[in-house]
Amino acid sequence: MKPARRRRGGRPAGRAPGLTRQTILAAATREFAARGYAAAGVDRIAREAAVNKAMIYYHFGSKAGLYRAILRGLFEPAGDEARAIVASGRLPAEKLDALVAMMTGRLFAHPELPPIMMREIAEGARHLDPQMLRAMAAIYQSMAAVLREGRRRGHFRDVRPLLVYFTLFAPLVVFVGASPVRQAMSRLNVTGDWDCDAETFRLHLQQVLRRLLMPVAARPSSRSRGTAGRRSGGALRPAPARRRTGAGQPGRKS
Repeated sequence: MKPARRRRGGRPAGRAPGLTRQTILAAATREFAARGYAAAGVDRIAREAAVNKAMIYYHFGSKAGLYRAILRGLFEPAGDEARAIVASGRLPAEKLDALVAMMTGRLFAHPELPPIMMREIAEGARHLDPQMLRAMAAIYQSMAAVLREGRRRGHFRDVRPLLVYFTLFAPLVVFVGASPVRQAMSRLNVTGDWDCDAETFRLHLQQVLRRLLMPVAARPSSRSRGTAGRRSGGALRPAPARRRTGAGQPGRKS
């Protein structure tokens, strides 16, 4: 196969400038996810995107500019969607479910993001500028607004928004980021339930947060918890076993 003919500036003939930018972003996202910021190479990104380095610097200015453009492209639309959820007329619990669905859907759709974020955590967030941090904070602020509304209306108990946020965000990042490990376990036929799709994980997280925020007065009694546990296959604590009396028969008087 003949290589794509290039115009001056390194862009293959016939490729629109917008498409070139998106191709660079896609190649760079894979590179940063695989190697981290320090080890990522502009030369490798250029080869993967079929452009020269000058084209990368033309669009993004620097390696740091390219990295920040990737993260802005991932977090800013999520922040916009989160603010729209907060402004909707839904009940607080419905807004919370919508935030969980939005974050779950976006991370499963962009599996490169969790490795990038875990590397940033390990490296002390050295490559996140104030603009990037503000974009990331928009999701937390939206969740905090929903929690405040829920408490004010008596739908949620008082739990710190920061703890609720990380109860959602941390499992999502680790679960999606650990996908290669789970796939390796599955290939080895190691005993365990390694497969889980986005829908199943979303439902689990929604149930966890609803249970966490449920007012104490609305929690089921110990008797109803035991019944629910038997009905749901043990999702809740099962009812205690009946006391054995007499000749070893349950409930029989001696």
